[in-house]
Amino acid sequence: MKYLFSLLMIITVFLFMTGCTQIIPPAQPEVTGTSAPVTYTITTTTIPAVSTSAPLYGNVIVIQKMTFVPAQITISSGTLARWVNEDTVTHSVMFPEADKIDSIVLSPGQAFTVRFDNPGVYNYSDSIYPSMQGAIVVT
Repeated sequence: MKYLFSLLMIITVFLFMTGCTQIIPPAQPEVTGTSAPVTYTITTTTIPAVSTSAPLYGNVIVIQKMTFVPAQITISSGTLARWVNEDTVTHSVMFPEADKIDSIVLSPGQAFTVRFDNPGVYNYSDSIYPSMQGAIVVT
């Protein structure tokens, strides 16, 4: 009986702890000052895998494990940003219509590059998996 009571207490504590956790994604900045078109290029060839054991440097956003990594980068005006799909499923990079950047669907191993000429905050998401969101801050 004592063993059963201890087991029930452990299960109760475990259930309480797991039920009280919540992951809240960071707030996304709003789009500002993006009236001119942005140039972009699409790369549809398969690319070699990027090592994820060390931090990535530069203006590369890796799509992996259903997230954009990193979710936000800051770049200078006139700089390129590149999305690389290293996930096992197809994803998209979708900007609001006001940004005048076409959406693109990326199969695993494909990449997408955009040149940002105008300062502002450019929010983007994955139209296939809307919970995936990110932002490019152009200074």
